[in-house]
This record gives sequence, C-alpha cells and structure tokens, in this order.
Amino acid sequence: MRFAVSVLWLLCVSLSAIAQKEYEGLNEYVISDVMHFTILNTKESRLERKYKVMILNDFAKDLNKITLHYDKFTKVVSLKVTITGQDGKVIRRYSLKDCRDMVVDYASVSSDSRVKYLDVVHGRYPYILDVEYRIDDKGSLFYPVWSPMGDEKQGIKSSTFIVSDPQNVGFRYRNGNVEEPRKEAEGNGFRYTWDVRDVKSVTMEPFNGNKEDVLPVVYLAPVNFEIGGYKGSMESWEKYGMWAYMLCTGKDDLRPEQVAEIKKECDVLPSDRDKVRAVYRYVQKNTRYVSVQLGIGGWQPFAASHVHQNKFGDCKALSFYTCALLRAVGIPAFYTLIRAGSDMDEIPKDFPTSRFNHVIVTVPLERDTIWLECTSQFSPMGYMGTFTSDRYGLLVGEDGGHLIRTRRYGENDNVQKTKVDVRLFASGDAEMDFCRDYSGLEIENDGFVHLLNKSEDEKRKWIQDHSGFGNLELKDYRFMPLSGDEVPRTGYEIKGQLRGFATMSMGRLFLTPCRFSNIAYIKLTGKERFSPIMVRYPYIQEDTVRVTIPEGYREEGGIAPLSLETPFGDYRLAVRVQGEEIFITRRFCLKKGTYPRTDYDKFKDFITKVQLADRSRMVLVKNE
Repeated sequence: MRFAVSVLWLLCVSLSAIAQKEYEGLNEYVISDVMHFTILNTKESRLERKYKVMILNDFAKDLNKITLHYDKFTKVVSLKVTITGQDGKVIRRYSLKDCRDMVVDYASVSSDSRVKYLDVVHGRYPYILDVEYRIDDKGSLFYPVWSPMGDEKQGIKSSTFIVSDPQNVGFRYRNGNVEEPRKEAEGNGFRYTWDVRDVKSVTMEPFNGNKEDVLPVVYLAPVNFEIGGYKGSMESWEKYGMWAYMLCTGKDDLRPEQVAEIKKECDVLPSDRDKVRAVYRYVQKNTRYVSVQLGIGGWQPFAASHVHQNKFGDCKALSFYTCALLRAVGIPAFYTLIRAGSDMDEIPKDFPTSRFNHVIVTVPLERDTIWLECTSQFSPMGYMGTFTSDRYGLLVGEDGGHLIRTRRYGENDNVQKTKVDVRLFASGDAEMDFCRDYSGLEIENDGFVHLLNKSEDEKRKWIQDHSGFGNLELKDYRFMPLSGDEVPRTGYEIKGQLRGFATMSMGRLFLTPCRFSNIAYIKLTGKERFSPIMVRYPYIQEDTVRVTIPEGYREEGGIAPLSLETPFGDYRLAVRVQGEEIFITRRFCLKKGTYPRTDYDKFKDFITKVQLADRSRMVLVKNE
C-alpha cells in the first residue's frame, strides 16, 4: 500500500515527469485500467471496471467523459469518481446521483435504452482521475469488447482484461494484437487474463482499416445465451440465424385483404424485378421510419399486419414487412442482419457474434440479387450506399443463418464527372458555367444526396460552402433529380462569377485551372505508417475544363501533361491550347484495396504527385 501511495504521489506532483518525452503530444495517460467481466450463468453477467488516468489537457475526450449504458436488461449498480490534484489532495468526488440520465437515441419515439453520463470538468492540468463502476446484465446476447486504446493521443502504462467463468458456462474470444490470455482455475471453471503494458499513443490515419489490424483488442461472444426469455446459440452463424428466425416466427400475418391490396399492384407486372420494384415503392410511399426499441423489441420486429395498419416501423419491422409483401406476391425474400456504417469494422467470417446494428432485405432473383434498404423513403431500389455495401450480412432463413456479401461498387460505378466553361477577364475575375454529375457512391459526396429534399436556401448555402474553387457569386443553379437506377445518378448545374479566379502580378495573370475537382482533402502528412492502407470506396473523377482567355493575352507558361499508373490508381492530365481557348482534361482513379503499411511511401508519393499536378499554375501575358 505504501508503494502504491508513493507512485501516486510521484505521478501527481512531479511536473518534470509530465515534461518528459514519454508524455509529449498526449492528451491523457492511463496509469492503470482493470476491466473484470464475470459470467454468472447463460443469462446473467457482471462488468466491473476500475481505472486511474492522468488528464493532461482539455483535448482529452475519452476517459474523462463517463458513459454507462443501461436498458431493461442492464442495470448500472454503482459509480465512484475521484479527482486528485497535483498536490495529491482530493478535489472532488462524484457518484451516480451526479450523472445526467439521458436517452441514447433521440430519434426513437419509444426506447428503454438510456445512459448515465458524467463529463468531468476540471480546468487545472494535470490531474488524476479515479473511476470505478459496476454494471449487471440479465441478458447475455452481448459480451463486452476490450479495446484499451480508446482514443488517439492516449498513452497506456497498464491495462488488464479479466474474464471469469466460475460455473464453466463457456464463451469464445478473438484476439487482435494481443497475446493469448493466462488461464487459471476459478471455482468450477476458469479465469482468463489479458494484459498490455507501455502502449504508445496512436494518431488516427487516413484510409485506416479494421481496429484489430493495429490496436490491441479482444472480442468476446457467448456460446449459449438468453435474453428476454429467448434462448439461443452462437456456436455458428447457422445457429445464431435460427435464433433470429425464431424471433420472427408468427409475425408474417398479413390479412387476406392486405395481401389482395399488394397483389393488385403486382399481378399485372411482367417480371420479378418489376414486382420487387413495385413492392419497394409501395413500402416507401405508405410507411415511414420510426425507431421503437423496448425490451426484446430491440431485436424482434413488429408483426407485418401491425406495420401495414399503422404505417410505421423501425429497420426490423419495415424489413420484415417488406419480406412479407414480397412473399405474398410470390417473390422469395429474406430478413438480413447487417453491421451498418461507412467506417464500421468488418464482421469476421470465423467468429459468430452479435455485432449487427441494422436489418435489410435480400431478394435472390434468377440472375441477380437485390438488397433493399427499407428505412429510406427516397433511395432507389437496390442502392446500398456506403451504409451497407460490400460487407457481410447474415441472411436469416428457416434453416438458420448464412453469411452473404452485399453489393460492391467498383470505380466504374462511382464516377464524378465535371464540365466547366470559364470566361476569364483581364481583371482576374471570370464567368463560369459549371456542371457536375454523380453516379454510384459519389452521390453521397459532402452529403449531396440528402440535399435533394432540402429547401432552396439550404441548397444555395451548400453550393457556397462546398464549391471549393474560389469566391463564387452565384447567379443561378439547378439540381437534377435522383435517378431510379440501382447505380443511381444525380448532379447539379450552376452559373456564377468567380472573383479573383486569376491573380494579377507584373502584367500577368496566374491561374490554377484544375481547382474544380482535386483531392486536396486527402491529408497524408505522417512520415511513417502504423496501419495497413485500406481504400474502402473506389471512385473516378473526370474533368473537362475550357478556359477562354482575355482578348490580347497569350499563354506564357503552361501546365505540363502528366500520366501516372500505380497499383493504387491512375492519373491523366492533358492540356491543349487552341487560339484563345485552353482545354484541360483530367482523370483520377482511386482503386479499392488493402495495402501493407510498407507501401505507404509509394501510396503517399502517388497522391502527392496528383495533388501537385492539380495545383499547377498557368501564366498568361499580354501580347506586345
């Protein structure tokens, strides 16, 4: 005990220690962190955590913000928080009564998912934060993930994860960047312990991959589980799918008059694809998304007749309802669990676990498979977007669960085409006609697709905020509607004046004509790479720019053409001068792939060369 007090005193009062190189660039430093998960039986568990962390500045945003989730099956039993200053004296203590009790999802019309939240604020740095809490769970569908590195610029002295299974209930684990646990006898079962020591901080890198590729992480999952009175097994995807199928049993209860209504829409259509499209449009037109997460309802859909009558539901309810409608018109359709999100870690094929957060519909046709996102009232049939494309989903059928891969969009699907006509004046200002077309995942650029249903004021503001090519005085604009294709298309046109498009100096005009569609947003500033390079969403940019130069001017300094071919993508830049007109064509392709971190210098070199070419300047001078 005396030794522990001495260590705390040294950490608190030694300002020189904080100035050491070890702490440079850190926002918080974990002195010790012990997470202890106890499996009591197939239904109940207990999570206890105790950590001590040094908060170094006001950029710390992880361990000093305490967020404890609870719901019908989970109870936050206790919380103790102590702030200690540099002199070792206790500044303040907190407990559960000091927490804000908040709803997790404000979009839910009804939910029992809540959070105890405490944001520890103390302005004098550094200080020591001691946190201790306990959470009891009466449902075993979810086991915790141990991810000791919770934030960038966070150093770790010691972090420990303990899993106790005294009744030998059994569980499964998957390691990422950690050694196998120590295994010791405990009761009738065993205790497993993982440790990490002296973990250096990391900085979030662009094009980063899955967490387990770089950071220490341990995933847990039960073998057998129970929640809300429903028992299941997670030994395999097939068995887990059987449990999900059981939750849906008896919910396909459309009444005869409801079936007749949708059959009337579809019976006259010539193909199964046409019928799928009609059902999807029917669901979009007649229902709306409303999140309802109460008890087992967080995983069990409403009955199909309930959705039909009340015309609303969450992702589970709307997807199951869509399946019921499709089956009513003779089209096989399957309820499918998926982990949604544009930057979510991949679901591992070899580790069945309940990490899904969304439900979609899978429709296998004779020559193709269609996936339906049933929560959107305007998405084209079959469009997955970055939310659910190119990942594993669990198709749920009568014979259990089967992993399937959702649609992948290649670079030829994801295309941004830009055509610009610039009429440059001797003042450096210019008139511009601009047209940009998006296809595939590119419709999501800067949130564009969500803008189509917004007000005119919001559209104008978006153009001004995202034009990115100069001081724009907008004269007119037009937004193109979203096409109904499975690889959708949309875009916009604008007319306006660009103030200061060219810079005047010493009787010359200096301009950067490739500014309309560059990749300056890619920031590869790091000198070394810690994680693999993962390009999740490939795309192509194609640009055609015509610049009409002012009368009496000629080109003095041109832009050098460039051609690059690499494993990561390619780039073409060509310039042609014809009289008073300059034509620039540009094509940039970024390919999908995961590349080892040892390729970072080559990847960075490719991107840097493209960015330099995009910034190339042209010089115009007056004729003598």
